[in-house]
Amino acid sequence: MAERADFAATLAQSPLPGVELVAGLQAQDWNQALRSLALAVPDDSPSIAVIDEVPWLVEQDQEFEGALWTVWDRHLSADREPVARQVHFVGSVKWLETQPFGRHDNDALVRDMLAVPGAAPDTPLVALARCGVADDLPLTAHWGPENLVRAWQPR
Repeated sequence: MAERADFAATLAQSPLPGVELVAGLQAQDWNQALRSLALAVPDDSPSIAVIDEVPWLVEQDQEFEGALWTVWDRHLSADREPVARQVHFVGSVKWLETQPFGRHDNDALVRDMLAVPGAAPDTPLVALARCGVADDLPLTAHWGPENLVRAWQPR
């Protein structure tokens, strides 16, 4: 699957300290690909890994969801202090669409959040949307293009 190859290639280019342990690895399945992430993250400091389009991956590849749960439980969960102690937020990126992040998007985020290992019903929800966010949504935070530009400006 192309997504698995892209995941491995992106991981190989990452600044994670253990990336040399998995350099050149051709993951034969999602379990192996995600275990390579577990090998690459440091044991002594927190790391952030963003896997975009998890619900889509679950729909497209029957193997992905089970592999994510297994690797999270065995290699990335709270047992591996201080890395991955908890999920601080779950979010959605709506960038290519021309409509604001709305009720339908929020409902999908709430539904899909529980598929994220480590997330709980009270995990904060955030959105990043190119065309704005509807006012009445129960999001902890939301950002648009101006926020991204401001965040990357030198201080």
